[in-house]
Amino acid sequence: MTLKNKLEKENQHILDNIEVLEHLIAYDKLRDNPVFCGLLKQLTETINDHLRHEGRSAYKELLPHKDNGAHEIANQFMNNTNQLHKIMNDYAKHWCKAPHDFKTNEAFIDETKNIFHLVTERINLEQKKLFPYIE
Repeated sequence: MTLKNKLEKENQHILDNIEVLEHLIAYDKLRDNPVFCGLLKQLTETINDHLRHEGRSAYKELLPHKDNGAHEIANQFMNNTNQLHKIMNDYAKHWCKAPHDFKTNEAFIDETKNIFHLVTERINLEQKKLFPYIE
């Protein structure tokens, strides 16, 4: 399996998890369920693992590339990766350790949906801009 195929498979796994969690978050009782929080933590770890894998392999392959476009794309994705790591880690620290109540439910749902959107957008950018440079 090629690097591109491996990264695409990881992305699909992330998207599948987001799809399930988007449905679960709609139910008040499930948001307080420790299994739901475990799934969110697992998703965060999966995303971070994917970003590390991409960093160790794809950027390493593209940075020394003679094509300036490939080098620039790698730099852009590396910068975005650092930001996304921070966002994901802050999210997990804040929401997965605090009990949810009526007052925080709306903020939790909004931030979770925002995380899902950010990750989905990142995956779309990988498909359109990064993966064409990877074999």
